[in-house]
Amino acid sequence: MVKKHVSETGLPKRFEVLDSWRGICAVLVMLGHFQIFMKDSLNFGQVIGNNYIFVDFFFVLSGFVIAGNYSHKLSSLKQALEFSIIRWGRVFPLHLFVLILFLGLEYARSKVEGDAMFSNQAKSLESLAANLLLIHSMGIFDYLTWNIPSWSISVEFFSYITFAVLMVVFRKKIIPVSIVLMTISPVLLYVLDGRIEADITYNYGFIRCLGGFFSGVVCMAAFRKWGESCAGITKKYATFIEIFMICAVIAFAWSADIPYLSYFSPYLFFGTVFVFAQETGTMSRILKAKPFLLMGALSYSIYMTHAFVQRVMVNGIDIVESKLQMFNWVIVGVNIEDKTDAAKYFSVSLPLALVLTALMMSAVILFSFVTYNVIEKPAYKWVKNRVRQ
Repeated sequence: MVKKHVSETGLPKRFEVLDSWRGICAVLVMLGHFQIFMKDSLNFGQVIGNNYIFVDFFFVLSGFVIAGNYSHKLSSLKQALEFSIIRWGRVFPLHLFVLILFLGLEYARSKVEGDAMFSNQAKSLESLAANLLLIHSMGIFDYLTWNIPSWSISVEFFSYITFAVLMVVFRKKIIPVSIVLMTISPVLLYVLDGRIEADITYNYGFIRCLGGFFSGVVCMAAFRKWGESCAGITKKYATFIEIFMICAVIAFAWSADIPYLSYFSPYLFFGTVFVFAQETGTMSRILKAKPFLLMGALSYSIYMTHAFVQRVMVNGIDIVESKLQMFNWVIVGVNIEDKTDAAKYFSVSLPLALVLTALMMSAVILFSFVTYNVIEKPAYKWVKNRVRQ
């Protein structure tokens, strides 16, 4: 058996299978958002229609990885500050880049439509300032703004800070504190918002993130304690358990419309992360294939850039239509995210919808490959090196 390369924490240097899971979830979120642009032309089904639950996987995985890499390093305010700056360097540069792209798109829209910039609430000057401060989904607006998926980056960044502070204050009791947070967060979320589905973003998304993030922290503690013994399970049973977890995730996503069920998604992904962190079954071996690992590496870029690419795609085709006076693939409707703004959607046949989807996915992956190598990775490395000098 080939021994895994381990870090100074005694954990694998990378959980490659979990990286692949993150890539798959990013693609599912991307497809779910593109389905909105398709109106009635294409329906990917319940699993992708309930794509919001896969954001909870990101939160759980984030808590799992952060706890594994930093729980032994955060014992002073200085270390907490350095950690927070490093995490800022991980999420902010790409967020800023895509925000600039959306700002350019808003400028182009104002010129084409002869309207003033910042004329709708989702793309106001105030929301732009909040995005620059990463506070745009901390309950100060009653709507999503600019790059819609970035709401989760806002709340996740403040979850990092929360973790760092709690590590300094409750270092030896961080696991009991984490258990409390992972338990009460979904309850508090329902009490404050009252929805039957946990698709909660701009108002109480921070509480939703805390529940997932600290589920990941507890999952890492469980992995440290029982992971090695669980890894001793024969390959036959490991594969069965992995298949069972995949089926459980699919069934959960398919049934997420059942009232209140989606509030339990952090606990489902707790189990998913714990099982696939073992990397012992056949499904894990499949998920270590290069295409899956590539999607994992590009997952943050895919997540952050796909809304821009999709918007450019539909607006670009609309412009071509107006110039050539043909096709009529694009219709104008009310923006479901911002009722003060109009939006464009595709109204096409099913075969054409599938072609457009394939083109969109190809464009997002290609663009993400560029942003990962030019923006995301170099900027993070630069910030990390400056902090650790």
